[in-house]
Amino acid sequence: MFSFFINFKNFKNHFKNFFVVPKNIIFIFIFSIIVMNLLASITLINSNYLVVTGGIFFSFIPFLIMDATTNYFGPKISNKLALLGLICNLIFVLFLRMFYFLFFSNLNFVIKNNILHSIFNNSLPVIISSSIAFLLSGIINNYINYFLKYFFKKNKNERIEFFTRSYISTFLGQFIDNFCFIFLLYNVFFPIFNNFAMINIFSLASGAFLGASLELFTEIIFSPVGYNLTINWKRQNLKQSFV
Repeated sequence: MFSFFINFKNFKNHFKNFFVVPKNIIFIFIFSIIVMNLLASITLINSNYLVVTGGIFFSFIPFLIMDATTNYFGPKISNKLALLGLICNLIFVLFLRMFYFLFFSNLNFVIKNNILHSIFNNSLPVIISSSIAFLLSGIINNYINYFLKYFFKKNKNERIEFFTRSYISTFLGQFIDNFCFIFLLYNVFFPIFNNFAMINIFSLASGAFLGASLELFTEIIFSPVGYNLTINWKRQNLKQSFV
């Protein structure tokens, strides 16, 4: 009984520590993950060297928020943020599929519209692939970003440090995300369920590289937003409630 209360107290501390991240940032993070994974079922480009899904337009947002969170709060809080986003996305997809089958599965305008059908009827292979890829790449991104700070101990320019850490970790994280997603979807699930021809490793790597490059480009454009987040958090001294 005593150990139960100790564990419950630890759980409350973890829960409290997690929500030192502003709630509006948590909402944007979760929303971007949900939209990103919904659009992942729509293939925009599918060639021998590049596979791009609709999720590319939102994929930079969760990585940018994780970079800012890691920079200020550390990788543990950022990992919890990634896990929360993944759980919320899976719950949303579950309710969306139930809603779709209950109310829209027999409507011709949804069935005939391939885009709407892909979004509402997000297939299980896409959900599993994107979930595994995002969680794995998110954790790797966070720890790469964190350990890169040791290369900037003598550098007092916080702006250069933030941008450099974010660009490197985001590119590597997005590369892993793209590679894992394409590999799981096209080389594991589709060959099993759809008799789909597997993609060779070179095409996987080149597609992941080009995709990561595109996503890094969007990160570069919006990275000042992430930097300003960390500056505002420092001014508000949010770490004072971080146990």
